[in-house]
Amino acid sequence: MISLRKLLIFSFVLLVLPLSTIAQSSSKQNTINTILEQIPLEEQLKESPRDLHQQFAQNPFGLPASQNEQMIALFLKTFTADTLSNYIQQTFEEKFDQNHAQSVSKWLVQEKNQPLLDAEKEYYTIEGIRKRVVNRYELEQDPPSEERTKLLSNLVQSRSAVETEIEMQTILFRSLVKAFSTLSPQRTLSDDQIEGFVDNFRTQAQMQIDRETQQKLMVQFHGIDNELIRDYQSFYESDAGRWLSQTTAAALKTAYQKASDEFLQSIKNL
Repeated sequence: MISLRKLLIFSFVLLVLPLSTIAQSSSKQNTINTILEQIPLEEQLKESPRDLHQQFAQNPFGLPASQNEQMIALFLKTFTADTLSNYIQQTFEEKFDQNHAQSVSKWLVQEKNQPLLDAEKEYYTIEGIRKRVVNRYELEQDPPSEERTKLLSNLVQSRSAVETEIEMQTILFRSLVKAFSTLSPQRTLSDDQIEGFVDNFRTQAQMQIDRETQQKLMVQFHGIDNELIRDYQSFYESDAGRWLSQTTAAALKTAYQKASDEFLQSIKNL
């Protein structure tokens, strides 16, 4: 027979294990929240849909006006901040690595990194949009040195920023071309034709995004000391930094892809 002492120990273990699991889950969520509070992923996600919306509002494919308006309305309804934010959260939970995530969390809250993190977040605010104009003007009057240009170029590469942005915009463009093909009363595109449009878009976007990404960092970090940027770039070359870069890229692309799938399904349901 099982002794009373063993029975009590067994019962205690069964009681403690769920509490331990809850504590671990809470710690994981707190770490993810800290990371997402410090980097402006949601703000970044809203820019490309807004830009493409402006382009497609001009009805470049020549859809009947009512259908084009309907397509744009569904696009905006699907690509909301709340929806995209939920997908980002899910990806960070799926790709969570405790050691890397905790290292990232601790690094992000260090005081020395705040000027860079604040500059990234401010860039997307109303005040930041006004500041972009001033910074661009000052950069035109006093162009950055070769050292600073190379430094920011290295940071772009360390974060795989260009590749991620190209993939994000390609996902959005493909979804709108597919929506046009579904709605067009005159022309339905084959999968090969759609991918032809997409490949052409990607080729044209490559050089433009490469240039725009570097210019964006020039404007974002205008006035910030090179040494801070150098430390920032060094972090992204560490194991924790690479985890953050890869997880961020996956989160951004996954958010767009899932929202695109929902958008196309809503188009088919019209």
